[in-house]
Amino acid sequence: MELFAILRLLLMLFLVKKVCTFCISAEPIDPASECKQFKTYILLSSVYFQSNAVFHFLPGIHVVSSLLAVNQVNNISFIGNVVQDWANGTIHQDTIIECHNSSGFIFNGTINLTITNLTFIGCSIQQQDTYSSLVFMNVSDVLIDDVSIQNSPGYGIFVSLASRHFFIQESLFFNISSSAIYCMNSEVNISTSVFVFTVQNSSGLIVINATTFVHSSVFSGSLLGVGVHSEYSELYIYNSLFENMGTALEIAHSSHSVISLSTFNSIKSGINDVASMDTMIEYCNFTKMGRAIQATKSNYLLVHNCTFMEIIIGVYARSGLNVTISDVLFDGGQISLTVLNIGVIATEMESISVRLSKFSSVSWGMALIDTVHSTITSSSFTNNENSGLFQLGEVNITDCIFTNYSNSAIYAISTSIAISGNTSFLNGHSLDDGGALYLSNSVVTLVAPTNIIFVNNSALLKGGAIYAEYSSQPNNVRDYNDSLSLTIPCFLQFIDPYGTFENPNIRLYFANNKADESGSTIYGLRLECDLSDSFVPYYLNIDQNVLTPINILKVISNRGILDAGQIASDPIAVCVIDKGQLQCPPFSLGVYNFSFYPGQTMSMSFVTIDEYKGVTPTIVYVHSMATFAVVDTFRTEKTPLVHNVPLKYGNDTFSYITEAGIGNSVVWKNTFLPVTVQILPCPFGFTLNNETNVCVCNPFLASLPPIRCNITDERIYSPLQSWVGNISDGRLAFYEFCPYELCVETASVHLSHQDDQCRNNRIGVMCGGCQANLSEVFGKPLCMKCSDWSLFMIIPFAIMGIALVALLLIINLTVSNGVIDGFIFYANIVKLNSSYLLPITISDGFTSTLFALVAWLNLDLGIVTCFYNGMRIYGKVWLQFVFPAYVLCLVGVIVVVGRYSATVSKLCRYSVVPVLATLVLLCFTKLLSNVITIFSAAYLDVEKGKNLPVWQYNGNIAFFTMKHIPLFVVGLVITIFFIVPYILLMLFSPCLRKVSHLKVISWINTLKPFLDCYEAPFLPKHRFWTGILLIARVVISIAKALNFSGKDSFNMFVTITVVLCMLVYVARFGVYKSWVISTIEMFLYINLILLSLFRLLFQNIFSSNQKSEKALAVTYSLGVGSAVIIFLGIVIHRVYDLIKKFKDASAPVAENNEQSDGAKIDDVNYALHELKPASNGVGTETTDDPRQYREVLLSIN
Repeated sequence: MELFAILRLLLMLFLVKKVCTFCISAEPIDPASECKQFKTYILLSSVYFQSNAVFHFLPGIHVVSSLLAVNQVNNISFIGNVVQDWANGTIHQDTIIECHNSSGFIFNGTINLTITNLTFIGCSIQQQDTYSSLVFMNVSDVLIDDVSIQNSPGYGIFVSLASRHFFIQESLFFNISSSAIYCMNSEVNISTSVFVFTVQNSSGLIVINATTFVHSSVFSGSLLGVGVHSEYSELYIYNSLFENMGTALEIAHSSHSVISLSTFNSIKSGINDVASMDTMIEYCNFTKMGRAIQATKSNYLLVHNCTFMEIIIGVYARSGLNVTISDVLFDGGQISLTVLNIGVIATEMESISVRLSKFSSVSWGMALIDTVHSTITSSSFTNNENSGLFQLGEVNITDCIFTNYSNSAIYAISTSIAISGNTSFLNGHSLDDGGALYLSNSVVTLVAPTNIIFVNNSALLKGGAIYAEYSSQPNNVRDYNDSLSLTIPCFLQFIDPYGTFENPNIRLYFANNKADESGSTIYGLRLECDLSDSFVPYYLNIDQNVLTPINILKVISNRGILDAGQIASDPIAVCVIDKGQLQCPPFSLGVYNFSFYPGQTMSMSFVTIDEYKGVTPTIVYVHSMATFAVVDTFRTEKTPLVHNVPLKYGNDTFSYITEAGIGNSVVWKNTFLPVTVQILPCPFGFTLNNETNVCVCNPFLASLPPIRCNITDERIYSPLQSWVGNISDGRLAFYEFCPYELCVETASVHLSHQDDQCRNNRIGVMCGGCQANLSEVFGKPLCMKCSDWSLFMIIPFAIMGIALVALLLIINLTVSNGVIDGFIFYANIVKLNSSYLLPITISDGFTSTLFALVAWLNLDLGIVTCFYNGMRIYGKVWLQFVFPAYVLCLVGVIVVVGRYSATVSKLCRYSVVPVLATLVLLCFTKLLSNVITIFSAAYLDVEKGKNLPVWQYNGNIAFFTMKHIPLFVVGLVITIFFIVPYILLMLFSPCLRKVSHLKVISWINTLKPFLDCYEAPFLPKHRFWTGILLIARVVISIAKALNFSGKDSFNMFVTITVVLCMLVYVARFGVYKSWVISTIEMFLYINLILLSLFRLLFQNIFSSNQKSEKALAVTYSLGVGSAVIIFLGIVIHRVYDLIKKFKDASAPVAENNEQSDGAKIDDVNYALHELKPASNGVGTETTDDPRQYREVLLSIN
């Protein structure tokens, strides 16, 4: 039955030749129905698939398991079902052909083929090594409409030899493994189709020897969007989108390609054009990609009216003929500043033309490398890092604007640049040289008419607007006498044949340009350069052979707008700064001679000068005259450079010369700086280290741990307050603790100036001597200019002694009444530490007055004064004994005279012994200080010998030698026969007097009047207090003598400890009979403690400066001043009492005898009270002997 139906159908088709329509069902149905499954039709393909056949596919999935080959059939259609979704207002396709077992469709020799509203899934026909879903060969008039091809393991559509009208429209290609469409030797039109890929190595369209039109299509996710691989192919793409892929278009050997109104977004490479004849890209947008357009070996490339946003490289043209870029925008957008992005790159090109374009926010606007001819017209470059890189070739710039560039507008290397029209370089900066133009072996020709503006440009180094360098000079330094003239082309050339002097056709305007180093406007403009390439304006009236660029600039810059400060050239002359004066070649001094020690460096201050006589930094070469070689190079600065010549230079003569200064110059002759260097033997105290070839400490100094030597400054570094130098026999010596009064606190010394370690004009070993024609003085340990007239100072000294004795006799201010004991102790301690408790550092007179009053209580004159010319410390120490002996002799004279003169005896009979006791106490501290000075020895570390003992206060005198022995003997005698006995007597006299009835101790009774003077003010149990005060003086004096470092801390600590113990004792036991005296003495102790504590805290906690030291001195002055004021108040009170008694004694006798008698009785009582003896030591008061008071009573009567 079926066979009969088939035969009848064939007969109808053959006889009638009309269109036959077949229904294809996805599911099996009644055999009597006209709809059959697709496999049934494929099984009888030769019967059903004939011309004028239409196959309607019902909705559903139609499974195909075998190949369908349609050969030589015309007018055949495959139509799927389209369902209208009225609810959602959409139409969708639901007819699917699902291929199994490598099945698919082949159409060969078909004319007028239509495939519409079908989805092909997994179809694959093997063709050699590839697979295809649909294959079309030798076909024409093909329409593929609203077709979806998915999951193809190879090509989606394979087209070969399609003669005409092959249309693909509104179709979808999804998840294709190789290429969605492979077109070869055909003409294909693709419109409103979508290519979506999930396989990385896939491509959208491959064209080989074919003409392909792509319109309103989308390509996404593939490795390649469209590939053209034949010189006979043509590609037309219009209004399409390429995104999220590797390369959008790859055009190789194409004869003609047009890409228009298309968008390229988020892809690695946009259009890759290789060896094409003619490619035009217009009205396209390129966004967020690597290379937008790359043309390699292409004949012609036109890019017109396109936009490049956030592109790494906009247009890259290489090894081609011609590129034209017109009305294009390049914008770097939000690309990171660390990514190099470039608008246009052209390398090895014949020509490139850029016009009416904008370059913004890119690293490089254009990079033109080895391009024969380039033209940039009416374009703007804004906010770029660099606007243009030009290397090798010719570049014409006309009517362009360069603004807000961050690292030079144009960077040109070996390039010829012609600028014409209105061109501006505004608000630019360079991190190196050349704010606007950086020219290396390049020439800029200004072609009339032109108006060029350079405003607000800056460079971190040289050339605020323009920097030009010439590397055509020889790299090696030549002989400085070489007279060969170097001819270098001027980087500025001019072509203005029709201009006039009043109205030149070339104008340059410079304003507010600056450079940090040199050439605020132009750097590199040479006075010696070649202008032969210029068409010299006739109106200059200057011989071209002597024409200089500076003259031309004066004309075209409105006659002198540029001065020498704005123009700089390469430095050619080396100028030395000699004694503050700039010396430039030719040098009047001839050769500069320098000598130094091994390890030292020679310092020479100089600058380099350019042809305009401005200071310009550069590289300086040091040229050896002995070896004719360059031994060193260094760079000068804008400010004078101090150059250190290393030891490696050796004994030689050198020339310092700049590279640009080689040979002769128009401005400078013999531009080198000649220097002769001599190496000296190591100085005193140093020895040569053969390994390092450097002078180091000699073995003696090297053996001392605190010593360090530095040959650079020839100084020996030692601890503060130490002394190092040579002694009389020429040997080196070292002492770590030089007396603070003699040596300064210095950390280093030059052994040729070892006396720099000394204070106050002192010299010699440990600063013990005075400079020539200077003498030691009293009052301070310094040396001054003195004369023999100073011997008349004996007179004020003598008067001072007489005045002191007379004052004590008259006002009876002695140790017997106890008031003066505390003040003498206070003055002794303040004088002992006067360098920091009472420093004379302010000039208000108050401190000097206090110092004088304190000095008087220490038997000093209190002023700085000479005594005789040539006095040394040795004689000064001897003279320190004179004044104490003198005042004691005055008292002795008074006693002797009193024996023979009744008047003198009557005046002084009550006060001579207390005065003597007081003077002995005053002399004690004076003699103690002198004895400690005599006994002070220092042990010098000496080179090549044992430690050498010397007198600490004059290291020129060996300790205990012939000169020192007399002093030592006198000091020993005073110690044995005065200081020690006096201390013991004051300390133990109360105990000795208790056993004075013993014959061995009976001698103590002869000293009873003398001892009574010391003991009278104290309570019976504390009459040893004078001895305690003497021991306190000894302890504090010895502590100061043993404090070799000269620091205050140790002295202050000892003083605070000793005085605090005394304060506690006095506060606890009273000591004195009078509570007033005890209170005054406690005040003095507290005063001493506070001053010492304040000094201790200040030295260890607070920082020291001039203001703080002044404040400290004022504080000490106030503290000491308060004690002195109390003392003066007591003296004034004693004087007042004396005057009152004198008036009472000289008043007329009253008429009332009783009143007179009463007055006499009061005078007797007062006299008895004054002369009442102390305890005899046995526990009872001594019996009053009327004979003791006889003279007193007689004087009253």
